[in-house]
Amino acid sequence: MKRIFLLAIIVLQVSTIYGQSESSGSCENWDIVPYLYNDSISEQSAVCFWKNYWYERDTTTNLCFPETLIVCLHLLPGTELWEKDTKEMESCRVVSNLYFKLGEKCDSYNIVNGKNSEYVLLLDSVIDLKAAFNYIDKMHVGFINIATVKLPMREMLFAMNVFTNVWRQDILLESDKSFMLNQVIVETVVYGTDGVPCRRFDFSLPVNGYYCGNQL
Repeated sequence: MKRIFLLAIIVLQVSTIYGQSESSGSCENWDIVPYLYNDSISEQSAVCFWKNYWYERDTTTNLCFPETLIVCLHLLPGTELWEKDTKEMESCRVVSNLYFKLGEKCDSYNIVNGKNSEYVLLLDSVIDLKAAFNYIDKMHVGFINIATVKLPMREMLFAMNVFTNVWRQDILLESDKSFMLNQVIVETVVYGTDGVPCRRFDFSLPVNGYYCGNQL
């Protein structure tokens, strides 16, 4: 009889914990998606890819390396949140960094002697998930923008001795070798209220090269 009683208590405790986790609206139910823009934020300036290093500048500037790279971080709730009790929704800390993957050749997929640039901090802030969810629900939008960061890309690449020929500038040779930009990477980590990472996002934008050959 005692065993049955103890088992019932354990089941009740597990059910209580499960119910709390289901209603907490914790960071596991949220996504963070980076969006990149050239010089200004618009549909026309959204970055899908850039042309090769040897392009000729024309009116289609959204395909060119930008003077200023703009990064926006969108916080998106999972569809399951509308099915849960979000009264006890937590806050979370979001830390996001951008860096460049550099190499000796123009190839995003098989980078030669690759190295990473220093991290550029995009965001380190505590996000009130309950307030974010209430805003999204009230305004009938699918996301909330939690960061907009403008990076002087031209100056940054030139300082790293990265050759692009985009701005027709002289390159400072270092041991008779300059670097190429192969990828733009955004790393975002979401921490729960306990300080433990609960969600990680790795965004990578290939800059040059096609995996199946130069078909375009």
